[in-house]
Order: sequence, then structure tokens, then C-alpha cells
Amino acid sequence: MELPSLFEHDDLTKQEERLLAEFLADARRGWLLLKYPERKFVVELDENNDEDSIDIGLTFYEDG
Repeated sequence: MELPSLFEHDDLTKQEERLLAEFLADARRGWLLLKYPERKFVVELDENNDEDSIDIGLTFYEDG
């Protein structure tokens, strides 16, 4: 899931984008834990940083 495509706000700073991404990753972890308590998932942030912007993606998969 690519976060910039979900939230296209030019007024967000890199720090705000990162905070939003971390919030969404935590929310996904919690949802997966509640929905599938017997299964184990990994939720990761994929970042591509450059000096002008930050591209953040959210990847999740079942572990094991």
C-alpha cells in the first residue's frame, strides 16, 4: 500500500508523513491481531527518501 496515493496533501512535512505512516502501520498491526489472533504478521514501512519528499509504503505479510 503506497501512502502518498492515499493522502495527497502537499502541506504535510516529511515528519508529518512519517508520523502518519507509523500510525497506519500500528493500526494495521492491531487490526490483524484482533482479526487473526492465532496468526503472526509482519507490518513494515518501506521508505524512499530524497531531499524533496518522502515516499512511504506499507507492507504486511504473514510470518511463518
